[in-house]
Amino acid sequence: MKGLYNLGNTCYMNAAIQMLIQNEDFCQLILNNQNKTHILNILSNFIKEYYDTNNNSSLNAHSIKNIVENKNNIFIGNNQHDSTEFIICFFDIINKELNNINDDLNTIFNIQFNTKIQCQELNCKNITSTIENNLFLLLNMDNDSQNLSDLLKKFKLHEILDNNNKYHCDKCTIKTNALKKTFITSTSKHLIIILKKYHNQKYNIDIPIIWKNYILKGVIIHSGSLEGGHYMYISNIEDSWVLFNDNIISLISNINQYLPNAYCLYLQRI
Repeated sequence: MKGLYNLGNTCYMNAAIQMLIQNEDFCQLILNNQNKTHILNILSNFIKEYYDTNNNSSLNAHSIKNIVENKNNIFIGNNQHDSTEFIICFFDIINKELNNINDDLNTIFNIQFNTKIQCQELNCKNITSTIENNLFLLLNMDNDSQNLSDLLKKFKLHEILDNNNKYHCDKCTIKTNALKKTFITSTSKHLIIILKKYHNQKYNIDIPIIWKNYILKGVIIHSGSLEGGHYMYISNIEDSWVLFNDNIISLISNINQYLPNAYCLYLQRI
């Protein structure tokens, strides 16, 4: 494991890279691909350098930053950014590269959703069902929820489509009131949960180490305001918690003191 130098407000990127590059299946997907594109070659070389045991020095991630900057100019320069926005952008870039060679990040990270919408017209009640796949789960934080399970229940709540948000029913061929509900039908071995926070509020959400049939393997934490602050990554390595603060790596004794600042969770199926 290696630290990553801060290139000027790039703690958001360093934390995200640490989370991804410490996932063995993700690394193997990139390294073992025989038909690498230019971008995948750059990523493959970075992974090899990260795990080069003959050199324990910290790395800089200029090559990764250049990839993202070339695809999305919002990341050009040294401004602070949201770590999860970087992850979403980086995932999109990698997935497009993999799709060009008939591969897919969904083999590593995948959450399948089934969205059902029922028309509320008395003489119709038609139901449409749509299957979607995503690479991560986004949960909205609130002050009423006490734990991850509470947040997940709210994710599954019914949504009424009415007023200016009416549903166009294919059977009725008009806009009608409708009932919408989204279910999670399957999840992959690796699960990324983004905790969406608002207005610099403090949230008190219990984040367990073991949740359902998953174990917490890493967490991106954020301190300070939403407009600034600092990102770090904490990794569960052989039952020890290791803090990656840019190029500084240290052991921590109590993960619970950091979890109130959790921003993005990486879980692995047990």
